[in-house]
Amino acid sequence: MRTLTWIAMLGFFSGSGCAGGGEGSNNNQGNGNNGNGNASQLCGNFVAEGSEECDGPDLRGATCQTRGHVGGVLGCYFSCTLDETGCHDNPCGNGTKETGEACDDGNNRSGDGCSSDCRLEAPMWIQVGTDHSPPARGEHAMVFDVARERVVLFGGTANQGQSQLGDTWEYDGLDWAEASPAASPPPRFGHAMAYDATRQRVVLFGGAATSGGSTQFLGDTWEYDGLTWTERSPTSAPAPRAGHRLVWDQAAGQVVFVGSDFMGTGRTDTYSFDGSTWTDTTTVENPPARGYPAAGYDQGRDALVIFGGSVSDGSTVTYLQDTWQRVEGVWDDVLTVATPPGRSGAMMVFHEWRGVIVMFGGARGAGLEPLLDTWEHDGVIWQNTNPASAPRAPGAGAFDSAWGRVVLFGGCLDTTAFTGCLNETWEMYYSAG
Repeated sequence: MRTLTWIAMLGFFSGSGCAGGGEGSNNNQGNGNNGNGNASQLCGNFVAEGSEECDGPDLRGATCQTRGHVGGVLGCYFSCTLDETGCHDNPCGNGTKETGEACDDGNNRSGDGCSSDCRLEAPMWIQVGTDHSPPARGEHAMVFDVARERVVLFGGTANQGQSQLGDTWEYDGLDWAEASPAASPPPRFGHAMAYDATRQRVVLFGGAATSGGSTQFLGDTWEYDGLTWTERSPTSAPAPRAGHRLVWDQAAGQVVFVGSDFMGTGRTDTYSFDGSTWTDTTTVENPPARGYPAAGYDQGRDALVIFGGSVSDGSTVTYLQDTWQRVEGVWDDVLTVATPPGRSGAMMVFHEWRGVIVMFGGARGAGLEPLLDTWEHDGVIWQNTNPASAPRAPGAGAFDSAWGRVVLFGGCLDTTAFTGCLNETWEMYYSAG
């Protein structure tokens, strides 16, 4: 607005000089001088000269910070003196919680848990109405395609695993659309996917397919580029299984496989995929065996994080509540302040705007009762955020970095028989209320 005013007033300044920040006399114009006799100084020519503090956009390198303020935008009055009315002394956004602030996350962005004016924002789950939707399902996989800004969903099952799905859907933050790839993986459930940010591909591994009461575990690797699925033929790969997780390790630049089988009767393996082959990176420090752990990658700490999962000795199922992290290829058991109840099948993502791991749902108990709680983990503390509403079933999820929201789809009310499956879309964001 100030720029427009300067342009509008340019005719005025071309007919009147100013000295020392004030207006000069028109009588001096015939001599080429301004009011103080300086022939080169003309207030309004957009060049700060002589005793002028500024002149239009020329602030002589001054900023709000150099004038002793915390931030803001410095301006220039018509009198060629600095205008500090756009500066502020509010420390909100400097990353340090100070008097009068409920929080300070180091930015002035709202919707990430701490508002632009340093007020706490509460997580909120909202059911989204879309014109189109994938069919109801559970045991599916979802991931966010960063390059194309789409959530990608593949597969799943319903009705006790007897009706596997092999469809591909994409969600752009407004509506779902079924993709029509030239080739697709066979229908399956219990598989895992991750987004390879370097090669801009969705990577899928494994899963299970049930027919005639028998279950076949799968060990194939597929990639999706937004147009078609392509089966890869790596020279080595994890053993066929379902109930594992894939996570993109940003620091290593590789997709990491972690987990064992459905109930964790085998060991927890770790493999890394570089786009050509899977490399066994299992170490003696690997987490104990478990199926369906929650897994995500904390970008702020460059740590692959897993929580919980289930393990069976053949007669008893135990739901774990331990937290592990993998940094630079090394696993460590993390001691945290507070711990969520043990569970398997929880959804875990990294909220890039908030800078924390978000975990939702899962199941536990003899009847695999669904859990509908939402937790945050900052590397030290697990905190139950207790949102006012939540999805009705523990579905699959992904973090949509284009919209800054966690997206969850589907899930089954009965996680044992995979019945009562839903086709609901939910999004979680933060609001100051």
